[in-house]
Amino acid sequence: MINVTHATPDSESNDRGATMVEYGLLLAFVLLAAFFSLVVFGESLVGLFDTTSSTMDSAPGVNPEG
Repeated sequence: MINVTHATPDSESNDRGATMVEYGLLLAFVLLAAFFSLVVFGESLVGLFDTTSSTMDSAPGVNPEG
């Protein structure tokens, strides 16, 4: 009689490759989402940070140069 558990490939080693592919795809999607959100909202973010910076520079008692 043949032991079937030893005749089939090790499922753990097959799962490792699939898991790595899934993590790679997840990372790629996150990077794409970050890139496209920077492209779409980039100009408004620059304006927001410029406004915040000029507001902080004009605040009384704040001297960033020391």
